[in-house]
Amino acid sequence: MQSGFAWARRHAFFLYLLLFVAVWSVVLLLIPSEAIVTYIGVENTYFAAFLLAAFTGISTFTSSSFYLSIATFAAGGAVPLILGLAGGSGAFLSNSIFYFLVLHGKRALPDRWERRIEELTKIIKKLPLWAVWIVVFVYSGLTPFPDDILIGALALSSISYLRVAPVLLAANITIVTLISYSASRGMLLF
Repeated sequence: MQSGFAWARRHAFFLYLLLFVAVWSVVLLLIPSEAIVTYIGVENTYFAAFLLAAFTGISTFTSSSFYLSIATFAAGGAVPLILGLAGGSGAFLSNSIFYFLVLHGKRALPDRWERRIEELTKIIKKLPLWAVWIVVFVYSGLTPFPDDILIGALALSSISYLRVAPVLLAANITIVTLISYSASRGMLLF
């Protein structure tokens, strides 16, 4: 039986990330948007959006915190298009790193996964490239769902990243711009 301290030590990164997301979400909910943007500075919100997207990524655990941050920055007076470019570029960087981690990390998967990966590869390779582009753009650019699932599927199927990267960049910029624009107008998309 392992002690609670040993478990916490093994999972320290995840616990710190969870604590950061929780504290950041509470701060964003309790402090008015204008006060946050004034404190950070409008120009610095774009850099903050890029860093938040790059480090937290549009992942399963942190996407709500990222989108809430973007909405807060936009409602506080940041320009939605610049927020979209900065946040979308950061998200694209994060997705690129994740793609290559999955691509090279799939070798470590157990053999029993090989059949599933082959089936996934067959499905994706049967689709024409334009259909893959549409799926990537609609999933990443028009829904608030985490990109991990899509990026993981693309990497596991060994589809060339250079073939989908431009569409993924456009999709990431689109979703961040849509969220920031709607927040600047006082609307909620999701």
